[in-house]
Amino acid sequence: MLDALGARVLRIDPASGPGTDVTDLEGRYAQWFEELAADTVIVRPDFYVYAAVDASELAPRLRELAAQLSLEVRASSSPTTGLV
Repeated sequence: MLDALGARVLRIDPASGPGTDVTDLEGRYAQWFEELAADTVIVRPDFYVYAAVDASELAPRLRELAAQLSLEVRASSSPTTGLV
């Protein structure tokens, strides 16, 4: 599903390490996620936040986005397809 959306996944952690794409040295992202009451965001290419959700709600929101963009995504597609 991520490939169909042309999406990129970035993992943000307070310390760099394996699997970390962005290091949140000053805790600004952690504070932002706390303010959003979410642990996952979908950000549009123009940097507007499309959705701020818990990870458990990600798949339905990605399907909703794909439908709004008129993309054809197989029902069995995992939202994490293409993650490394």
